[in-house]
Amino acid sequence: GDQANLNTPMPIQVRPWLSHVFDKFSMILYYSSHTKNQMNVLGFDSSLGIWKRMTNNASVTFEDNGSSGTCKILHSPSIFMNESEKRLYMYLHGHGCQQTPSTIKNFQPTLLYTSSDGLKWQRFAGTKTFNQTYIFWNKFYASTPVYNPKDGFYYAMARIADEHGTILCRSPSLVGPFEEGPVLGL
Repeated sequence: GDQANLNTPMPIQVRPWLSHVFDKFSMILYYSSHTKNQMNVLGFDSSLGIWKRMTNNASVTFEDNGSSGTCKILHSPSIFMNESEKRLYMYLHGHGCQQTPSTIKNFQPTLLYTSSDGLKWQRFAGTKTFNQTYIFWNKFYASTPVYNPKDGFYYAMARIADEHGTILCRSPSLVGPFEEGPVLGL
């Protein structure tokens, strides 16, 4: 069934600025599906506690801020917290996006959304990278950025559309722009 398509659990610790939404939980976990445009949230009150499905208006929603680049399915959440802004940033992969280039099979862009409450997410409309118009990465697929505290850069890899290989990318900011580096692998 659909359970085989569940993927990428992303746990986060509930911060005081999120407690008005998640007041019963100290940790929450987002997870998604490759076949439905649905994001689910589980919560628990301690690391040894029992996991509970979120209820009481705890549905996760995504808005595209009027862009024409909506996707049928958003999945594989990866969440970063910005304590000073009291905001969450979520990278997601998309399938069935309206502006999918017709020349690329199985196009899967990586998108960035932001939220102040962990439930209502808006497409990030800030810095554009790789000269794209609506998607965050215009390569075939990009990994979620990983922060390296030793040099202060976020690193990600993007597969090259209709070609073999992967580009290593970096940025001093989670939201880019990302500088393209060497091509890795064949």
